[in-house]
Order: sequence, then C-alpha cells, then structure tokens
Amino acid sequence: MKIAILITTMNGGGAERVVANLSNFLLQKGHQVTIAVMRGLTSQYDLNPEVKVWYMSKTYSSSTNQHLTEVLVVNMFLRKLEKYDCLLAFLAVPILLSLLFCQSIQCPL
Repeated sequence: MKIAILITTMNGGGAERVVANLSNFLLQKGHQVTIAVMRGLTSQYDLNPEVKVWYMSKTYSSSTNQHLTEVLVVNMFLRKLEKYDCLLAFLAVPILLSLLFCQSIQCPL
C-alpha cells in the first residue's frame, strides 16, 4: 500500500514524533511511505532512508504571499495523490487544506 502523510513541520513535537514512528513502522510492514512537509528542510527524528520525504518550503514567514504559496503547493501535492492508496494529515493546517481540496484528491483521506 502507498501511503502519503501531510504535516506542517518535522522540527520536533508530539505529532511529528508520531509521524516519524508511524512512517518507520508502516515501512517495516511493507508499505511505501511518503511524508510531505510543508515548512522546513530537516527532520529532528530518525527516519528510515526508504521513507520518502518531500519538503515543500525552505522557510516560513507569516506573510500573505507565503500563505498563498503554501496553499498552492499543497494543492499541487494533493493532486498528485492518484497513485496513493491513503492520505494521512496531521495537525490543523494540513487537515484543513486536505479537507478544502478533498474533491481533487483521488485517494481516501
């Protein structure tokens, strides 16, 4: 099964730890896992090298342009999910954007 996970950052925190542990566990069970990180370029948690990580943005600012760019990039990512069997979204912003664009997602949310 191909599983995509959408999260805001991987810079530390409870949800980020859950994503790292869940990704490594799912990979051990034979699934393919891709993590889409909306902000930042690193993960503070150890991920199996076979877990694909797609970093959407190097930096984050609270400017309107940054928010609009983020929404467009997430929408572009979600449109590519036709080949995935499942999308998991963690934290408020990724869940909200996933629900906002759920009509363009061709996989279960």
